[in-house]
Amino acid sequence: MPHRVRFVAVVEPDTAKRAAFAAAHGLPEDRCFDSIPALFDHPPRGIQGVVIATQESQRLDPVFRSMRQGWSILVEKPLCTTPGDLVRLT
Repeated sequence: MPHRVRFVAVVEPDTAKRAAFAAAHGLPEDRCFDSIPALFDHPPRGIQGVVIATQESQRLDPVFRSMRQGWSILVEKPLCTTPGDLVRLT
């Protein structure tokens, strides 16, 4: 049986992009967030994993917050841009 991915939420600061993604994936408005903190303040049910594709300088906070939620994480590379960031992950 093939594995399937179903999007259950989206975080996108650009209103038009967020709306287009939501429409393409059938997401209701209460599962559309304009910031990462907004998602973590009110995480919807059903999230098992996240795809983190933020700017390089903004990746670690959502990684750590997702880890605390117990979610599986797929991070766009590079995961870290400095040796200090790598040490924080270990």
